[in-house]
Amino acid sequence: METAAATAASQNEQDATIPLGDARRVVCWRTGGGIIRRHIFQRLTAEHWNGYFSRMTFETDATSRTIDLNSAALWLYASAVADAEGYRVAGGGELCDLPNWRDRIPMAHRIQAVRWTRRRGAGAWPRRPPEILRG
Repeated sequence: METAAATAASQNEQDATIPLGDARRVVCWRTGGGIIRRHIFQRLTAEHWNGYFSRMTFETDATSRTIDLNSAALWLYASAVADAEGYRVAGGGELCDLPNWRDRIPMAHRIQAVRWTRRRGAGAWPRRPPEILRG
């Protein structure tokens, strides 16, 4: 017979999973303090990818080259992220319930989430997050 705690833990685990047929992409990492940050993207369509690639900028002159991929990543994050978890909100509550919640996530986290979405696909756990993402 299961205990109430085991039943609750099992239910929490089931609630945290995404069905296999779901086309969403999930990017996760664990902070140095053990907090798990999750960024859940809706299904990425051709429109998302076209918008992403069209926002990449390349500038060259006789002495230098500049490539800006961050603006494209921030645009894709803003247009495709559906949910984010693992961020504290002053006074409690859920981050995604706040107005402009996407803008409240640190820029480095948004950019890295898009990079991992693009490179690793759904559900990938990086071996070790960069130092900028710890904490």
